[in-house]
Formats: sequence, structure tokens, C-alpha cells
Amino acid sequence: MEPVLYADPDTEPLIRRLGAAPWSKRFDCGLELRFEVDEERLTILADVDDPEHVRYHLKGWGLSLHPRDPEPDRPWQVWRQDDNGNDFLMMTFATERGAHCIAHLFEARGHKQHYWVVRR
Repeated sequence: MEPVLYADPDTEPLIRRLGAAPWSKRFDCGLELRFEVDEERLTILADVDDPEHVRYHLKGWGLSLHPRDPEPDRPWQVWRQDDNGNDFLMMTFATERGAHCIAHLFEARGHKQHYWVVRR
């Protein structure tokens, strides 16, 4: 696993709550994360280098996250077609797995829109 994201030092309360030992989480899409904590920051390691995929799963955690590589190549796109037949680019990802994961999460919301993944 490689570092993908770093959390700002303002995450100190979360770091205190988690403790110093590394811990991990696996999501239904197969994404595996490991969290390492030291006195200064929280480092998030992933089995793939896809910061947007990781960031999506961690939204709502109240973390200020910064990617290791600020400009990763993200050739995988998630598109949406609305009720009027208009197509919109929703998000881009470094991995096909990340794009499909998010497309499935959007589809599961039950809206009429259609979502699909393409490689640019």
C-alpha cells in the first residue's frame, strides 16, 4: 500500500480518538485503506493510487484531505444522463474500479438518471 492522502494537522481530535496504532477498512467495492497516525498527521494508504475514490468514501468524516500527487492522471470518467437526455461529466478517477464504484453508488440512489463509465 502506498500513501494516497494526508489529513491536515487540524484533525488532532480524530487522531486522539483513533490512537497511534494503524487500523484498516475495506469497502464493498474492494477498496482497502490503512490509516497511520503520528503526532502530526493522519496518513491514508490505499491498495490503489486513486485519491478521488478514497476521498469519496471518506466524505463526511470531517477530514481536510490532500493528495500525495496533486495532479494524478485520471482517465476514467463517470457520466450522467438526466431526465431530458443531457449528458454530464460527473467525476474523474485514476482507476476503473473507482469510477465503477461511484457510478454504482449513484445508481443505487434510485434517481431516474443513468450513469456510465468511459475511459478518455
